[in-house]
Amino acid sequence: MDRFDDWRQRISEGNIDGALQNEIADKILELLARKKASLGAREKLLFAQAITALSTSIISIYQPNEGGLRRCLIALQKAMTPENESDEPCAERDNEAKHISYAMLVTTVNIMKEEIAKNL
Repeated sequence: MDRFDDWRQRISEGNIDGALQNEIADKILELLARKKASLGAREKLLFAQAITALSTSIISIYQPNEGGLRRCLIALQKAMTPENESDEPCAERDNEAKHISYAMLVTTVNIMKEEIAKNL
């Protein structure tokens, strides 16, 4: 079973805690580091979606927030899918992503990791 399947299983079982959120945040940072040199508009938007969904899970007053973590995993898996398999319009995507940077994404995840650590 790969990590994503393991996380989905844990989420389905309601085993959502700071440790799981931290693992997912670490995975986001790992994937961002791998894509740093080739981070395109599509990936920027998908990573931003994943980070937003993870953030929702962390700060939600209705815990556990399964929906946020599921959306996060879906966006991460899409970010790992090669561009040519996507059917999204490029011009619109490029315009939306022009204000998103690698540094912004990494910094946001690191801030979230600090929040997770406070709650562990």
